[in-house]
Amino acid sequence: RLDADLERLARAGDAAAALGSPFVLTGCGSLHPTHGYGPHPGNHDAATRARLVAALRRAGPRAADAGVAIALEAHVTTTLADPATIAGILGAVGHPAVRLNLDPVNLLGTIDDAFANGERMREAARVLGPWYAPTAHLKDVVVRPELVVHIDEVPPGEGILDLDAYVAIVRSLGPDVRSEEHTSE
Repeated sequence: RLDADLERLARAGDAAAALGSPFVLTGCGSLHPTHGYGPHPGNHDAATRARLVAALRRAGPRAADAGVAIALEAHVTTTLADPATIAGILGAVGHPAVRLNLDPVNLLGTIDDAFANGERMREAARVLGPWYAPTAHLKDVVVRPELVVHIDEVPPGEGILDLDAYVAIVRSLGPDVRSEEHTSE
């Protein structure tokens, strides 16, 4: 299945290049049996991280050959669950065509994270800035007062996302945000 997934990603890269897009946006997947962003206890294992690094090391050169880069979508339920883990994985991959899409709401996994989202975004930008692609998703976040707390996505302006922090980080994104000192080559 990995070979088929990598081939599908490569075809997406070819299509993106043909359309003039510099990036292919993709998730890193999940071990959940039916959902690409589904929670699974194995998503955070060292062995899963190692498999992801190996796969991205194969995907990066192929994307670069097509003239595009990969912008990964992170999420707390996947292997790309938190800034330190993401930085470790992308550092181990060490290829400039493997980047990260800015989507800070996806890294808010606790109530404290949701309420302190501006600081969490700034912390993530300090750790992940060198790997961010010049791509971003904007959505908002609310904490709902259910018996089991729900952290939900809502349209921009309908929640508590620190939009000033978000915009400041987006303004720092650009094609040259990845410095060579972060590669492992």
